[in-house]
Amino acid sequence: MTQLYYVVPKFSRNQETAKAYVRAATSYEAQLKAQFEVNMPPTRATVFADAEVRKRNRLADSYAKIIEAGTPACTSPI
Repeated sequence: MTQLYYVVPKFSRNQETAKAYVRAATSYEAQLKAQFEVNMPPTRATVFADAEVRKRNRLADSYAKIIEAGTPACTSPI
């Protein structure tokens, strides 16, 4: 499953605007729209619980189970 990750560079001149974009792009509504319009797998686990997503995406139940069973890996010492 493809995942998208958004970051705001530490030295960005527009950090607040970038943070607002990340919040908007990763919102439940945006992730739901991306799933329906371009079939992009959501990065937000709660989208897989949506009844319409489960109806349209035959793998949604499996993805939800994988997400529930998984443990995020620590990729940074911070």
